[in-house]
Amino acid sequence: MTPPPVRIDALARRAYLGDQPLQLGPLEYAALACLAANAGEIVTPDALARHLDSEDTAVRQLIYNLRKKLGDTLPHTYVKSVYGRGWLIPFEMVVSFTCERFEVAGRQYEAISWDRRPSTAGTHSFVVTAREVTG
Repeated sequence: MTPPPVRIDALARRAYLGDQPLQLGPLEYAALACLAANAGEIVTPDALARHLDSEDTAVRQLIYNLRKKLGDTLPHTYVKSVYGRGWLIPFEMVVSFTCERFEVAGRQYEAISWDRRPSTAGTHSFVVTAREVTG
């Protein structure tokens, strides 16, 4: 059975496991959003601590708590440990990430959605739907 994917709605600051909302504290949400935004890439404890403005030891406890809330038991499906380097969420476990604002050629845009698309070449691709922010 395939585990449900993670969905992040950064505009609403909510996270879902499949269609079920996750009950996360603010730091747990921020850690999950950081890992999901970097899906498939290792996030070091130091980088995550800086992102969360927290201590390294607190980040390790946060990952432990986050895994519990995800029901992520050994072998870890969602938040994988990379020995001596950090953690990652496998790319295939993040199905969508609604993010905030970004800039292209000096114009501000607000992302509406960020959806993973299958690829036959073995590469990862996302389609971003966005609208220009005016005013």
